[in-house]
Amino acid sequence: MALLAAAASAPAIYQSNLVVPIVDVYPDAAIAVARDAPLASSDARGAVIKAALPDSALPSEAHVLYSKRGARRSGDLHPMAQYDYVVSGRALVTRMAFQEIGFRDGQAVGSRIETKASYGPGETIVIDPHTPHVFEFDADTVMLEWWAREPGLHPLRDGYYYIPYRAEIDPTFKSYLADHGLASR
Repeated sequence: MALLAAAASAPAIYQSNLVVPIVDVYPDAAIAVARDAPLASSDARGAVIKAALPDSALPSEAHVLYSKRGARRSGDLHPMAQYDYVVSGRALVTRMAFQEIGFRDGQAVGSRIETKASYGPGETIVIDPHTPHVFEFDADTVMLEWWAREPGLHPLRDGYYYIPYRAEIDPTFKSYLADHGLASR
């Protein structure tokens, strides 16, 4: 069986019960995207500062992330490539690839294969389009994060949470799943 990147099954995964649109879970994110507003937030995991970049020669948006040791972030996938540059600290990235994936009645058919890689200062993380991923931080970490510019697409507005990863990261997401009759997959 050939190993296929998640991008090969991109249209199918968005029709599955494994994902939910980010803006459905956090409508405030949709408002910030619509206004192209800067956004700063912090929680027990650390802090994120978002900047919209209107110049078409630049990525559509960039973040500066500070993550505390032991924190986990993301648990999502985007229709465009994502890039993260580790300024300081250490990040373990788990990516999901699919082996002969298909979907029947909204259920995934085939094998899911996780790969893990660790990155340190000065290293760039590249996450292919449509690839579910999650970050775990082995030390207090500062990263720069941006996405490839794709006409008509935005990483938050058009992004999806990958339920198996996101449910482990965010307790409020578990409440969203319960309130909407969804179970973590």
